[in-house]
Amino acid sequence: MVNSLTAPDLPDCLKMGRRSCRLDCLSILVYSLQTLQEDHPLCHEQMTVPSILDRWRLPVEVTADLDDPATTIARQALIRRKRFLYKLYCSFYRDMAARLQGLPDGPIIELGSGAGCLKEILPRVYSSDLFVVPGLDVVLSAQRLPFKDGSVGGLLMLNVFHHLPQPIRFLQEAERCLIKGGRLVMIEPYNTPFARFIYQRFHHECFDPQAGWEHQGRGPLSGANGALPWILFDRDAREYQRQFPRLPLRTVHLHTPFAYLLSGGLSFRSFLPGNCFGAVRRMEQWLSPLRRQLAMFATICLERT
Repeated sequence: MVNSLTAPDLPDCLKMGRRSCRLDCLSILVYSLQTLQEDHPLCHEQMTVPSILDRWRLPVEVTADLDDPATTIARQALIRRKRFLYKLYCSFYRDMAARLQGLPDGPIIELGSGAGCLKEILPRVYSSDLFVVPGLDVVLSAQRLPFKDGSVGGLLMLNVFHHLPQPIRFLQEAERCLIKGGRLVMIEPYNTPFARFIYQRFHHECFDPQAGWEHQGRGPLSGANGALPWILFDRDAREYQRQFPRLPLRTVHLHTPFAYLLSGGLSFRSFLPGNCFGAVRRMEQWLSPLRRQLAMFATICLERT
């Protein structure tokens, strides 16, 4: 039993929902570039990617010490304020919730809830993290789960797995505590040509597809290898299956080539307003045949047998 703690106007072409995805895509790019030029008068200077990103960066209180609980609390408010990012988070949560259909009875636990808002989509979930933040149900470590064997119906993770310094230890714990038929569902960065280009050049976290299964974590949030999910469930899939025959890989769905970039994530201001989100998602759906080249995220589902 889990114990509670005390603890801008759009251009006209974007308003025309029946226009093609190609028109939506072009309009979004033009609108974004116009916004950059209006908000940041660089048109008379030489524009470089670093100079644009520096001017678009968020205040230091939400990007400074990633391992400080105060940073996570600041990010809770940030996600709700950035409507494009908030809608993206909600779409991620709906994706994970949809993969819980047909689960056996048992609690659903979100690991690394942090600044997220899964309870707004799935109210019955128990939220958890390594440290106390508002709205949390329980403090725990994903690598030492405090649940009895075969007692948990589902485990959910959003951008958490690639932070774990010892993923084997966590997977052993997940295999132990999940009920037969229970599922571990995670949404994580993934290794595609486009994602690798972006993560290795413009993201603060390590992204090393050549690494092993463990990494040297400086802290629970600052330590990471964004390529870790791909390493275990794609590059080394056979070895994973050999070590975890009772927690086989059920599905890997690649998605989201551009939405997270355009949201600005947790380090930059949004490049588009929230009411552009639907158009961006339609564009991404149109590009879905290219997901193995363009996707930046994957929804990964493992099922206890």
